Amino acid sequence: MKRSLLCAIVLNLVVGMGLFAAQDSDSLVLTKLVFDADTKQYDAKLTDLSADFKFNITNTWTNEITIDRIQTSCGCTVASLPSNPWHIAAGKHGEVNATVNLAGKGTGLLSKTVTFFVSVNGAYAGTRVVTVKVNIPAPATPAPLSAVDRKAAMEKAKADPQQIFKDPKCAECHVNQGRNSWGARLYAADCGICHDSPNRATFVPDLHAMKIPTSFSYWKTIIAQGKPHTMMPAFADNAGGPLNDEQVHSIAEYLSRNIPSHTAQ
Repeated sequence: MKRSLLCAIVLNLVVGMGLFAAQDSDSLVLTKLVFDADTKQYDAKLTDLSADFKFNITNTWTNEITIDRIQTSCGCTVASLPSNPWHIAAGKHGEVNATVNLAGKGTGLLSKTVTFFVSVNGAYAGTRVVTVKVNIPAPATPAPLSAVDRKAAMEKAKADPQQIFKDPKCAECHVNQGRNSWGARLYAADCGICHDSPNRATFVPDLHAMKIPTSFSYWKTIIAQGKPHTMMPAFADNAGGPLNDEQVHSIAEYLSRNIPSHTAQ
């Protein structure tokens, strides 16, 4: 009985030592996979639609290391290996590319991760994680129009509502502020600038106090095609406006979700 108990204890010690040895070996392997940086940052420009990153990775171990796959923290970030899986021979290196889609992203520091799943001789060894950061600038605030210039711009808009997209001074607000934006941010830049302004002209409707039924289709039609015989321009690019179909769709979706429809009176 005592002998059996002693054998069991010894066996557990051996297995435990083997487990710790395996864990130590895995940790050692991961340290042999050397990245040129664990975090990279890019200061975006207002015109950037995406941010591109490159990570140089070197196998400093004496044996081959395999990266079986990579996984990004969200769908707006994509990354690719030189091959899938990527077998890195001893002493060899290569580059991994990662791209962050900036469409619709708000101002400030955006942080995403890329996780590398590592193995040796078919046995899982663990993961390595790198971080990419993008500093997205706020649009520059244009100088306000003088009373004279504002009146002149409104007279032009009465004759041709699309004029606000054509006149360089008007375009500073009505085009440039919403460039490369979607949803709430695009609404604030291209719609709220007039409809939510504390200096809203009397002929500009308050979208939060509409007296007619509204819907996604209603908003999309008005945004894309404008409103005849008014100063509401057509924002769709195929009608001379600055927005593509996806951007028009995103504002209509934002409005239908955030402004309740009113029953016709």
